[in-house]
Amino acid sequence: MSLLGNYKFTNKSHPIKGIMSAVLGMIALVSMFLAIYLSYLDGMASADGMTARMQYGLAAVLAFIMALAGEIIGLVANAEKDRYRFFPILGLLLNAAALFAGVYILCAGI
Repeated sequence: MSLLGNYKFTNKSHPIKGIMSAVLGMIALVSMFLAIYLSYLDGMASADGMTARMQYGLAAVLAFIMALAGEIIGLVANAEKDRYRFFPILGLLLNAAALFAGVYILCAGI
């Protein structure tokens, strides 16, 4: 038995929406990275060096939409009172990185 016993000095808990935002951010970031990397490898293997499969573009668009949804969920989770802020902030950062990668792809392709 510990010195303090089983006392809990706070009633804060981790918000489920914050955890969902962090998980969506991680999935979106990994999906965006894989779409970029595999598209690069496929483009280098093609004859003209510029052609990649359309599936990689669709995966990047879906990852962008997932990151946008995760960003909104993270903002809602961050607004909750008496909750820990670790997972909502982590979700906001991961989703922002995935959104930045998607915007970078769009701007670099123009």
